[in-house]
Amino acid sequence: EWVLNTSDEAINTHFQGSPIRRARPNGLKRNAAIVLGNLGDPSGRKALLGLVDHPDEGVSTAVRWALDRL
Repeated sequence: EWVLNTSDEAINTHFQGSPIRRARPNGLKRNAAIVLGNLGDPSGRKALLGLVDHPDEGVSTAVRWALDRL
């Protein structure tokens, strides 16, 4: 949920110097949405709802998929 609720700039700063930055913030947000959907824990619903209309199609598609799974 932290990744979904955090700005791109804060994500880049947090992971500065780490190879995880290769995924870029949108890739991390997409992956986080998929994780929440796979977990099936409805407590992640609020974080997902905030990104339903995300400008990146990969993120918004993963968010909608995750919400359907919850």
